[in-house]
Amino acid sequence: MDLCCDPVLNLWGAYWPAWVACLVGGVVLTIVCHYLFMLARLGPHVRPRVIVYQALLLLWTCGLWLLLYRNG
Repeated sequence: MDLCCDPVLNLWGAYWPAWVACLVGGVVLTIVCHYLFMLARLGPHVRPRVIVYQALLLLWTCGLWLLLYRNG
């Protein structure tokens, strides 16, 4: 098990922590979920929206982190 450093990404010469990429991916996937809710006509039934979309953002961000950067 290698615990020497946090995962970093080199994007156009700048080093970014990997959680930033997971957060951006979580935002994009949450927006995709919003459009899917609208296509399925579930948008008006998603209540309270602030909590639902924040929970989706957290779910996608942590899920991406576990999928991409888990050890083992």
